[in-house]
Amino acid sequence: NGEAIWANQAYLDLTGLNMDEVIGQKPGYLSKGPETDVQATKAMREAIRDRKSIKITILNYNKKKEKYWFELNITTVFDSQNNFINFVGVGRDVTLRIEKEIELKHLLEVTSQQNNKLYNFTHIVSHNIRSHTSNLSMVIDVIENTSDVTEKLSYFDLFKEGTEKLSETIEYLNEIITIQQKT
Repeated sequence: NGEAIWANQAYLDLTGLNMDEVIGQKPGYLSKGPETDVQATKAMREAIRDRKSIKITILNYNKKKEKYWFELNITTVFDSQNNFINFVGVGRDVTLRIEKEIELKHLLEVTSQQNNKLYNFTHIVSHNIRSHTSNLSMVIDVIENTSDVTEKLSYFDLFKEGTEKLSETIEYLNEIITIQQKT
């Protein structure tokens, strides 16, 4: 009839219910809460309706409305003539595991975001420094290919300007790093 006929002490301890609150009730009648997955609840209901076994992990609530993650394995029981008799539900508290998985997922998202920022930053650094070094290389190339000493000295100001711009860029990039570290 879809009503509980027994529960072990571990289940009672986890839910905060007593045996009188469980027997005769539909399993899980007090365990749903605002964050309980509606689709998971629906999947369990359909499996029970269709007399099929199911294994599912769901966020439940105990009597004090505290959350816990419950891994539930509902198995159908048949008699020797293959007639359905009832269900046996075996579950365990997997809150610590799920919380660690959620924390790990969050850390992976943060790491991924940081990697993207680092990738973008290195792209910018590479572009900016390459631009300045190319300019400096061109000035050196012109100096090397000029035989007139006076003309060579005239390029000194361009070389000086290029090194100053390179220094400015490096200082700017260091400022960005400092700001990122603080945030």
